[in-house]
Amino acid sequence: MQTKIVITVIILLCGSIYPQQNLRTAAIQFNSSLDLTTDARSIALGEGIVADPVGLLSYKNNPAALSGVHKANIFYSNRNQNLSGINLEQSHESRLYNVGVIFQTNFGNFAFDYSKFNKSYYDLPFQASSYFGKINSSDYTFNFSFARSLVGNLSGGINFKIFKRDRTIEGYPYMNFNTKRTYLVDIGLLYGIINLADKAIVDDKLSLGISLQNFGTDYTENYASDSYSDWFNSTQGGSHIPRYLRIGFSYMVDVPQKAASKIQLSVNMEYRNYLNPQIERRNGFTLIDDSAFRDYWGLGMEAVLFKIIALRVGGYSQPLSNMYGAKSDLNIRYGFGIYLPLEILGPTSPLTFRFDYTVIPINKYGVKYDQNYFDMFNAQLSFNY
Repeated sequence: MQTKIVITVIILLCGSIYPQQNLRTAAIQFNSSLDLTTDARSIALGEGIVADPVGLLSYKNNPAALSGVHKANIFYSNRNQNLSGINLEQSHESRLYNVGVIFQTNFGNFAFDYSKFNKSYYDLPFQASSYFGKINSSDYTFNFSFARSLVGNLSGGINFKIFKRDRTIEGYPYMNFNTKRTYLVDIGLLYGIINLADKAIVDDKLSLGISLQNFGTDYTENYASDSYSDWFNSTQGGSHIPRYLRIGFSYMVDVPQKAASKIQLSVNMEYRNYLNPQIERRNGFTLIDDSAFRDYWGLGMEAVLFKIIALRVGGYSQPLSNMYGAKSDLNIRYGFGIYLPLEILGPTSPLTFRFDYTVIPINKYGVKYDQNYFDMFNAQLSFNY
């Protein structure tokens, strides 16, 4: 049993790309359907959309933002996380999917969506050896959301989430695990201030947003051996789900309708705080210390031309270096969107199609990846009833 534990610790340490951080927390923070962004627009805006009142999937950061979505909408997202050429021959095959529906009612707005993250890879140090084979990992998050106007320009919302993970390793069944379902809640508020500037010149709106994320039941990994499960969950922080506070603003400016060109400009900014860093010390040694990994920033700008084409650029700053960016740098992302009212193709139609695409440059920091970026797209169909 002790030998198995030693081997497991070595594998996890060598396979992790998140240095110095609690391994289980890092796996959820940066490599799961619970935490990876499933919105191409959000990524292109630096993930700084906690106060964004118009984004279809902004409710993932702040459930109150769902109150700004109109019509009925169905959507599909596909995020490519594949990696290859990591100094060795085998590749990491990873992809995140998200599908859902949003609809507006007189009582409030509702959303249902399902995300699944599949990942297959060979652990780096043992790939060319016979220690173990391919690792297959998958997890899903089911989300139910509700939001409505509370009073005046203040809206509130809530997300109910169910999260579950599984992993298998060829040749090492004692290292396979599955988890109990983890039940989590997000809550948020969104407040809008309209016409700060002279309305004769521009139409503008300032929005302020705040949310709390991932409060709920514990996350535990269940292995074939009860004693192994007890050891792993107690010493490696297996019951740790990261919780966040998000706070920020969004400012939108519309050029008046009478202008020759219709342009909407917006800037979004968000601060995210990792609320529950885990610290564990034994016999004078620090085994886990997440306290230095708390502050995240997101900044994004968008220009929408003629309500058809959207151009976006954003920056994302994080407190550690990984493949998504260097520590404390403003790591750039960019993308575009196309809005296509189907009535322009023929008879009057209540349908609108939207496509969003974004690029996430990869921070290689000495690792020889074949590709230079991840990418992601969203497809959305809206029905004006």
